[in-house]
Amino acid sequence: MFRSSSQHVLAQVNASPTRPIARIACTDTDQFIHPAFVDLLKSEFGVTVDAERPDLVVFGPYPGFDFLAHKDTRRLFLTEENVIADFNLADYAFGFARLDFDARYMRLPNYFFYKSYLQLLPPNQTSASLEGKDRFCNFIYSNPAPHEMREQLFAMLSGYKFVHSHGRQLSNAEPLPVATGVKGWNEAKLAVQSRYKFSIICENSSAPGYTTEKLTDAIYAGTIPIYWGNPDVARDFNAERLINVHNFKSLSDVAELVRRIDADDQLYLATLARPVFTPSNLAAAPTREKLLAFLRPIMAGTAGGRNRRVWGEIYEARIGDLVALQKSAGHLPPLVKALQAEKQGLEVDLVASRAHALATINRYADPSLADTLKVASRFARSRLRRTARYLSSQLRPK
Repeated sequence: MFRSSSQHVLAQVNASPTRPIARIACTDTDQFIHPAFVDLLKSEFGVTVDAERPDLVVFGPYPGFDFLAHKDTRRLFLTEENVIADFNLADYAFGFARLDFDARYMRLPNYFFYKSYLQLLPPNQTSASLEGKDRFCNFIYSNPAPHEMREQLFAMLSGYKFVHSHGRQLSNAEPLPVATGVKGWNEAKLAVQSRYKFSIICENSSAPGYTTEKLTDAIYAGTIPIYWGNPDVARDFNAERLINVHNFKSLSDVAELVRRIDADDQLYLATLARPVFTPSNLAAAPTREKLLAFLRPIMAGTAGGRNRRVWGEIYEARIGDLVALQKSAGHLPPLVKALQAEKQGLEVDLVASRAHALATINRYADPSLADTLKVASRFARSRLRRTARYLSSQLRPK
């Protein structure tokens, strides 16, 4: 098809790099899935880690935005959180959402990098047994600000039987033997969960597609998850192998089903014996083969990426300005607090001065005092304006 000269130039400007990726760097990442992903790139593509001269920067959503320093480098977004990549800043991305963005995006829930998920895939099988299950339900969380559903589920089920909380949130039981984030933590959590018949599995927030390792860990540990988070969880896991809170009208209905399953060993074992995945689940499941197929054109340097010119460049510069402002504001809080206090004091003084002057005028009925009041008011307002301008200049990005 014929293309105008302007179209041809635009195609050249947005053309993706053709140099294969040999060096990678990681920034703004977590300590869980990113190291595993880097290991995969090393083993499959022979890359090396080079923080100074990377061909590809793997970055996450955590504070810092240090990836912006790599302006002419391809970028790949990888997350464990319920966020979607900004494709104006990322060439390629993984995430939980079900998006279609050609060769630039692949749905890859974080549980892909956890042992529990890999051990649940065929031909592996889970066993259904009550052996060693001497407790009712566990609750293992430390996030201080989750969705309120988490505590609501805990309260509802605690009205039926004691629910053991091993994390910092609502702690009422012995802590896990290994602290969160320390090597061996996930294995320690699985060992504790295996003592329970049920697990409260409540994500930090709710969104279609957002299911984390919390669910696969609970299933692998041999419990029945009481699950909330991804309303479409049945697209990834067999709905008959868990209790999906999203399917109930009320939490009391959830608790009633839990009571019924808990009181009937045969029903409990039958639920536990259900396949973890349906055939349609497996057809859509992330696998190593699918991941490698997605990565090959990226690592070869042939996959298209973000727009780095004109409005793409302007957009990134604006984000950079906001980040610079955020970072430069670290020294400002004490100054801002002092200036705000001074401003409030001046406002109080102004109100008091006006009230006193008006009272004086009324008392002595001396109209000449009105001029004094006006001068005092103008002076106070001038001080306020100077304070405001100074505060604004301190907050302006350098």
